[in-house]
Amino acid sequence: MEDLTARLQDLGSVVVAFSGGADSAFLLAAAVRALG
Repeated sequence: MEDLTARLQDLGSVVVAFSGGADSAFLLAAAVRALG
């Protein structure tokens, strides 16, 4: 999780294509935590 957070923070901003599945929900939550 720390590696993912660091990568997201390095990007600065992201777009998450949310399909409603577990993987996109996880990535969306991680992006919100990392980037606000």
